[in-house]
Amino acid sequence: MHPWYFQKTEASKDDKERIRRSYLAEVAQLDAGMSRLFRELDRKKLWENTLVIFLSDHGESLLEHENYVGHAALLSQET
Repeated sequence: MHPWYFQKTEASKDDKERIRRSYLAEVAQLDAGMSRLFRELDRKKLWENTLVIFLSDHGESLLEHENYVGHAALLSQET
């Protein structure tokens, strides 16, 4: 694993907010794309015979736990 892929970092409050906003924009973009897909399936009368499966991993660490940023090495129990 590359050392930059998951590392502890010092980030300013502005950096943390920028990262959070970027991640939320990605989620919003995915949501909009899925909405278009679902509408198109419905329009073509394919919705009733379609199975949609969502898969996900553990997600990103966005400086929420001890200022770590990355994807692979830190799992935290959320409450």
